[in-house]
Amino acid sequence: MNKIVMKELLTKSMEYIRPIGIFVLIFAAEYFGKTGAEKFVIIGPGIVILMCGTISFEGFFLAKVGSAKLGYGENSPYQRQSALYSLAIALTAVFALVFQLGTNAYITVTSTMLMFLILSGSNHLYTALKEGNRSKTNFMRPIFSAILAIYLIPMMIKLLR
Repeated sequence: MNKIVMKELLTKSMEYIRPIGIFVLIFAAEYFGKTGAEKFVIIGPGIVILMCGTISFEGFFLAKVGSAKLGYGENSPYQRQSALYSLAIALTAVFALVFQLGTNAYITVTSTMLMFLILSGSNHLYTALKEGNRSKTNFMRPIFSAILAIYLIPMMIKLLR
């Protein structure tokens, strides 16, 4: 298998790895966590590391085929900047976990990721509707971001009370 085909397969698989990973994290949280805070320490930072880690991996190592999948131009400085931003969020989640910074830190880093995904999903939807780039991903990102928000926001609000 040549390098381009392998990268195309890997970037397409990211669209499945992310939701499967989130399902595994939710299952693990329900299985291992007893309280809401114990569950969130698995779900919140886990989803951040999974989502932002794979986004940054895709941005750094699969940029050309990732751009093609979305119907965007390739190797733009904004693409690298987005990958660096995602990596920063993932590393912040790792930092918060390693130093056991607590529920408020986990909520902060999770809500930062969530806001980015919602805004990014809005951008994908805009690109699909206004600019005519109707790739499947441009419709799935806003839907997936909304589902994630609907799941995570009530959990975070409950923990903040």
